[in-house]
Amino acid sequence: MTLRGNEPVADFAELSGKRFALIMVAEEEDGAVFICTARWDGQHLYWQRSDATHSIEIPEHRLKEVRRTDVEDREIVGDAEYLIMMTVASLPDDEFTDEYLRTGLEWPSV
Repeated sequence: MTLRGNEPVADFAELSGKRFALIMVAEEEDGAVFICTARWDGQHLYWQRSDATHSIEIPEHRLKEVRRTDVEDREIVGDAEYLIMMTVASLPDDEFTDEYLRTGLEWPSV
């Protein structure tokens, strides 16, 4: 998935309350877009589900990857004003799952 001309975000406070897309791309070039609301608490950025049952803290080292969505790309990401793209993969059988971020998201079935 290629999204054109996305600008990095300088002030994360501008994201609070806005639609925020989490784009997950699998190794097989399969992908899914999850839309929620951004929440900035002054120090941390969260990807907050609309039912407020679960939120995901965007790790500090990934904040530089948050982008403003170009108008031309908004349809692709459910009208989200901001986005972040992450790669996902299956866990090896011998991995300890406690070391990974639990998102509570389910990969959409086709």
